[in-house]
Amino acid sequence: SFRKFSDWFTRTLLQTLEIVRMRCLSAWIASAAWAKLHVALEADGDMHVVDPKPMSTRQARLAQLETQAKSMIGTKLSPDAKQIIDKILLPTIETDIESAISKEFVTTQEQLTDLVGGLATKTQQAVARKTSADTMDTALDTCRSSEKEALETYEACERDRAVKIASDAEQCQAKKDVAEQKCGERDAAAGLTFSDLCAPKQCDLAEGNMCKMEDFTKAVEGMNALVKQKNDEYLAKAQACADAEKTALSICVAAEEFAAADSCKPQRDQAQHKQTECESDYGKAKVEICSFGSDMQDKCAELSEVRSLIVKIKSSDRQDSWSESDRQHEWQAVQRLSCLLKALRDEGDLSQEAAATCAASRPYPHTFDYLDARIAELTTATNFTCDEKSMTFSGYWWSTGDKSSDFSRAASNHAVSVQEGTVPFQICGGDASTSQQHACVFEVSSETPNWGANGAYYETAETHNGKPIYANSDDPTFVFQFGGDGFDLCQRTRVTGPSTCGGHIGRLGFKNDVLVPGSIFTWGTRTAAVVDCSSQEA
Repeated sequence: SFRKFSDWFTRTLLQTLEIVRMRCLSAWIASAAWAKLHVALEADGDMHVVDPKPMSTRQARLAQLETQAKSMIGTKLSPDAKQIIDKILLPTIETDIESAISKEFVTTQEQLTDLVGGLATKTQQAVARKTSADTMDTALDTCRSSEKEALETYEACERDRAVKIASDAEQCQAKKDVAEQKCGERDAAAGLTFSDLCAPKQCDLAEGNMCKMEDFTKAVEGMNALVKQKNDEYLAKAQACADAEKTALSICVAAEEFAAADSCKPQRDQAQHKQTECESDYGKAKVEICSFGSDMQDKCAELSEVRSLIVKIKSSDRQDSWSESDRQHEWQAVQRLSCLLKALRDEGDLSQEAAATCAASRPYPHTFDYLDARIAELTTATNFTCDEKSMTFSGYWWSTGDKSSDFSRAASNHAVSVQEGTVPFQICGGDASTSQQHACVFEVSSETPNWGANGAYYETAETHNGKPIYANSDDPTFVFQFGGDGFDLCQRTRVTGPSTCGGHIGRLGFKNDVLVPGSIFTWGTRTAAVVDCSSQEA
């Protein structure tokens, strides 16, 4: 019996030591039988084979040892054999294996705690960034409203100016017409026509009638009075002409000076200043929104790791160090084996009741904390669930343009992607950090490497003439917009809204068909082409 025990002891010792380091032997492969069979230990210690569900390798080894120990029950051992059980086997099984199980528990608990701690940090960062993005987007919303008002004020000034210029021109022409009439009356009054005076050609003074000169004198005096009257009328009309010309000149000069002056410059400067300010606010809001999207993706990636680890911990028969269920079962198996060895040492038998009492005397000492409450706290709607499909910041988004009528404010939710490695929001497609990851609609390439229009274009939420506007992901001022007969390649003055280019004015190029791979007509010697992104990525 001692030889039998000695052989069993050698195998048991080797298997026990193997069990202690089993977790480190990730490449260890169980024997063919144990790879296909599940050994279930019932409360009475009997083993039942259930095919094909596998169990953890360490559980299988413990089951083998239990079976071998049970087969030795009733064998009379020598004092040396009992000493081996008491001094070597029991301490090894109870101390080393239990210590390994406890160490794995502590390590796994610490790993989950650390991951949840990282989740808390990422959540805090995302929440703080969302608050900042809300603030920036609200500031942009306010700025856009002011920009529209400033543009409306400037446009009203230009309208009033145009009305005044037209009115001044009408007044100028009216005064010119009056002057022309007055001067015409003056010219008409300048000429006189006299009838012949009937002075006697011969006179006989002897007749004593002074040759009837009295009648002639009266006629001359009458003519002289008429000339004086006509002269006074002429002078009056000449003065009226001069006054009318002076008035016309004054009004017309003032009209020309007003038309030539840039009287709406202060309003235009204010509108341009507000536009520049809002473009700056747009850039800041975009940075914060995209940074928030990145932080949220980081948080969701951390949450995914937490959930993945919890799945591993809650799974069974994994044959690795994660499963809490495996640890509990292994602990119970260790207790049963320990009870059998003690019974073998004491030359006793182990009934079902005694086995249950013995194994229950040392229950599994750990309770795993899955941190459910903390994880639930970190995945509220306020802290982001990572199931979000859209996000709201200020709650509004502006369409803009070169005219105040192009400005419109609408309630807006931004579609969001929480998947790490994707563009979180559509407006983030122009970021250098994400442009390479953006699934663009097409690319433009040319023989000029540093041409600003080169690069990937993506479909924006904006439209022009009923078609989408496509913006360059590196510099969204470069756009393709529909011009009626095809798409114009333009550079706009702002990062939103259509460009004013069209026809031969301001276009960098155009494509008189849909945006499919092919040449773009461009000015000068530069040649460019639309390149399908999918073919580039392939």
